[in-house]
Amino acid sequence: LISIPTEEININPDFEYYDIQSDFLNPFEADDYNAIKETVKTSLLLKVENSELKSNAKNRLISELSKFYILTNSLGWTLQYNETPIDGIEDFQILKY
Repeated sequence: LISIPTEEININPDFEYYDIQSDFLNPFEADDYNAIKETVKTSLLLKVENSELKSNAKNRLISELSKFYILTNSLGWTLQYNETPIDGIEDFQILKY
């Protein structure tokens, strides 16, 4: 059975605040900014997990792989994945996630 790697979610840039000048107009410290950043990052990851983003990405992958199949087939080539020939677009539907 053909398989593809599992999806990854990365939120970039991932940086840390170290030295922030606090004053009357900016009472935040570096730790405050880092805590806010982590809260936002956690919230974003949770929203991504609860959304259809991963499903849409998988469908997009199948669509893009189908385009590769059509291109290679039109040139008389054989598309292979892990040394397994792809003989038709329906073979993309059996990809294991």
